[in-house]
Amino acid sequence: MSSKSSLEKPASMELLAPAGTFSAFEAAMEEGADAVYVGAPGFNARSLRRDFSLADISAMTRYAHDAGKQLYVAMNSLVKEQEMRQAVETLSVLATIGPDALIVQDLGLFFLAKKYFPELSLHASTLMSVHNTLGADFFTNQGFDRVVLARELSLEEIGTISRESKANLEIFIHGAMCFSYSGLCMFSSMHGGKSSLRGQCVQPCRRHYRLQAPKQTRGGGPGKGQQGLFLFSMNDLCGIGFLSKLAQLGVVSLKIEGRLKSVEYVRKTVRAYRLCLDNLQAPVQEKGRVQKEANDLLDQAMSRTRTRGFFVGNHEEIVKPHLVGVAGVFAGKAKVIKNKKDQRDTRPACLVALRCDVSVGDRLRFQDESSDVRESFTLQFMTHGNRPVRQAKKGQTVTIGLPPLSKKGKQQRVTQGLLFQVDVSASRKNEVKGTRHSVSKSKSLKKVKPDVGKVDKVLRSVGWSQGRQVGAAKGVSSSRGKSVRSSPKRQLQPQWWLRCSELPSTRQRYPVRPTKLLVFLQEKACQQIAAMGKRAAALYPQLIWMLPPVIHQRDIAWYRKAVKDMVAMGFSRFQIGHISQVSFFSSFSAERGIKLYADYTVNVLNNAALLHGWEHGIQGMLFSLETDRDTLQQALTARKGMEAQEARYSTTQVGMYVYGKPPLFTAKLNATHLQTRKNVVSPRGEAYTIERKRDLTYVRSEVPFVLFPYVREMMAMGVGYFVIDLEGGNMHKGLAEAAGWLDGRKDGQQKLDGNYNEGLA
Repeated sequence: MSSKSSLEKPASMELLAPAGTFSAFEAAMEEGADAVYVGAPGFNARSLRRDFSLADISAMTRYAHDAGKQLYVAMNSLVKEQEMRQAVETLSVLATIGPDALIVQDLGLFFLAKKYFPELSLHASTLMSVHNTLGADFFTNQGFDRVVLARELSLEEIGTISRESKANLEIFIHGAMCFSYSGLCMFSSMHGGKSSLRGQCVQPCRRHYRLQAPKQTRGGGPGKGQQGLFLFSMNDLCGIGFLSKLAQLGVVSLKIEGRLKSVEYVRKTVRAYRLCLDNLQAPVQEKGRVQKEANDLLDQAMSRTRTRGFFVGNHEEIVKPHLVGVAGVFAGKAKVIKNKKDQRDTRPACLVALRCDVSVGDRLRFQDESSDVRESFTLQFMTHGNRPVRQAKKGQTVTIGLPPLSKKGKQQRVTQGLLFQVDVSASRKNEVKGTRHSVSKSKSLKKVKPDVGKVDKVLRSVGWSQGRQVGAAKGVSSSRGKSVRSSPKRQLQPQWWLRCSELPSTRQRYPVRPTKLLVFLQEKACQQIAAMGKRAAALYPQLIWMLPPVIHQRDIAWYRKAVKDMVAMGFSRFQIGHISQVSFFSSFSAERGIKLYADYTVNVLNNAALLHGWEHGIQGMLFSLETDRDTLQQALTARKGMEAQEARYSTTQVGMYVYGKPPLFTAKLNATHLQTRKNVVSPRGEAYTIERKRDLTYVRSEVPFVLFPYVREMMAMGVGYFVIDLEGGNMHKGLAEAAGWLDGRKDGQQKLDGNYNEGLA
């Protein structure tokens, strides 16, 4: 058992509230939040209509401190190499402003903040997927003052981490939940270029899907008469009934999710939790009254159906697949009609039998899952009995004006949908008024400038150079979207690493000569190796044991022993799925010759992150699966510049995942509706499979991810090895499909290339 941290854990739990506007910030302060978190402009994991400026953050920091409270800044998105100057300038300004903490995800950003801006207190974002004591202690030892745990943990797991680690722990107590572990969701990025790790998520988990037998999906669309289900749409987390228990477990901070939410949501939610926290020691009867009042407040906050999440018990309540899992109050079923307000007006309207009171000025959302259309709008006009009205009551049938209904900028022919009320006009007026209130009035918005000399010094330390050429490497045709194949006899051959879910036969034949074989470290494979005895390492000289990105708390001891056993049998190469897993190897002496590699799940998108890996002795790191061409080249050019100055930096190779069916969702949930042999089909006819392995649920596209045409181009940039992933299905079938893509027989068939050509938003 680890000793406790030298940092004292607070006696009472902090209530941490979100703010995406000045008015939400003020509401959180007024209602009793101990601290508020806001997003750093351009680098936070929530895409807001308007980010706070650094001058705004300076004013809010002083306002919070004057009130005896704290302000945290979420700078928790991944940073592309091209953005590094702006990111370092932001760090420089924040170091001057002095917020109480900076919440980060990007390992490169952490590397630079810790080394060059030590005055900044750092919190490890939930996007770092900390889900066990290994991660909590690793990040604490690295210099994080607080760790925000993954939302998938039970009270028992939280208690174990609190008891056995040195970390100060923050947990999400209320708000939206992602289907996938935060930091491991690739869905939004792979299907549309909008990265959830960069605040751009388009929420594919909120769409409805159909279940079909695999052969039915070959035609490219859902069959008739099959009901759509909201398979992955999580209900909102509500932990208000567990506050006493969490206090006993030693949690230091309770975070409310919702920087995209309205001021009314922030006000009501903070008030509810403050009320309960202030009455933890009240008599039972009084606590019951308080709990009812708090739940009434949460009912008014216009969030989704509430659930206890993963804290305890039956997880079936987390997703109700037959219900629409969206925020807001259901306002009714909408029949789209022609707008009768003005015969010359071609905009649509809808006829609705109201399920709640509605007023002009309310914020509404129309959505039609069959056409994949979702439009939010402010209600401008409404009629009842052919007469304009400003208010309508529940039960009345009214005509409501809609905005143009479109999907990706194209007008859609929509006949019906569902209408939700997501905010009311009264609170929206208060929100507008709040932006002119005390923060901006009483605190002058002084522009704080970065220390340019220090910024330049930091950038030189990571090889960054403004104005560096972006595009294909010199002498290599980028041929965007086209295959780049040239005679292999006159060029260096790629290093192919084959990734397998199970240990392959020593006589297995491959479409390429593999330099390395990646195999998951799991019980069956370990037993096979043990049966071979001392000759195992000689039979598999290319073997690299893979660790998964999620290792449940209960399994840490097994993995620690398995690593030790494999090293004893002569194996020395391992690939980590989470940066904290380097801790498994700290006890081995240098004579063991351990070589570590990092999977793409470590989320490397810049050269500073590569340097962080190099400092931990990692021999090879897969670059982010989400990367685009320009980001990859910029990072590798920076790396080459550093290698030219100091050869020691060349000890870390950079790899790229170029073929496979990577998990789009990696989830803990194993609800009944997910236990199916059928395929999942989106409204657009995209087919996916659901698979349960290693106590996790994986959702993969049936269409493979293919970057084979760009291998030569990436080699010229400096990529050292390429991973062919055969895990997502039958290995022999996967080998045949990979061979077809390699030799060009499958050119023209449907494939994904992520953001490589189109660019990462």
